[in-house]
Amino acid sequence: MLSGWWLGEVDDRIDEPYVTPERWDRELKAAGFGGINAVTFDGQLNNNIIAMPACKKHQSKRITVLRPTEATKSTHYTNVESQLRERGYEIDFCTLDQTPPAHQIVVSLLDLNAPFLHNANAQQFMAFRQFVNHVQDTGILWVTGAAQINCRDPRYGMILGMARTLRSELQMDFATLELEAFDTMGWKIVVDILHEFEHRVHENEMSPVLEYAYSKGSVQVGKFHWISVSDQLLENEDESWPKQLDVGRPGALHTLHWKQVQPLPTLTGDWVEVEPRAVGLNFKVRRRHQH
Repeated sequence: MLSGWWLGEVDDRIDEPYVTPERWDRELKAAGFGGINAVTFDGQLNNNIIAMPACKKHQSKRITVLRPTEATKSTHYTNVESQLRERGYEIDFCTLDQTPPAHQIVVSLLDLNAPFLHNANAQQFMAFRQFVNHVQDTGILWVTGAAQINCRDPRYGMILGMARTLRSELQMDFATLELEAFDTMGWKIVVDILHEFEHRVHENEMSPVLEYAYSKGSVQVGKFHWISVSDQLLENEDESWPKQLDVGRPGALHTLHWKQVQPLPTLTGDWVEVEPRAVGLNFKVRRRHQH
């Protein structure tokens, strides 16, 4: 009886009760959040939006940059520092043989010229161990080369094993960021990931993301996805096998896909073959006509 009672004309929801992600981004920023970090459309009705509280601009963001003694000779380091300062960070510089300032996140640039762990001598490795003890409570973001995606130098992968060991044994937040190229875009990503690392949250059943890889214009994080081994083995069978149209989740048409199936047995005796002519796609009412 009341036309449009479910709309919101006052707040500019004239055509429908819900709003776009772009509108959510503006509304969240106006409410003190940092905008949308991620949007996921989960099926047809359920949508997930992730946003973090915004940092107050007047707050000082001071960090420690770990670099080798000869860092001033390379433009890599100055470019990273310029990006950090441009985003409002105040920087303290430190080397492995120095004690870092207390209560500050550390950004390591030791891998920018060469894989540090692979080339480290005994003295440098002992200095690394001592340095880690000083930052157990504050955390460290280690910038390194590509190792898990489009790897060009597998020696960079050594820091991944070290980071995972330190997380397990010392319960410290040792994050890694893999870059395919140490260039201007890579330095911008370093600052973006540093912001995420600063606002990491430890929950009862979930730890924060601590491994990042920047590849082909996007940041990748490691996630686990359960699979059926028998289904995967079936997918790798002979391409001459027939395929049938299958749906991954009933009701979600975007999950339709061709699934490889085992060939039918040879007809013998009183076996008959039935050929489907039409198949209903409605997940509520399924109908099949055969002859």
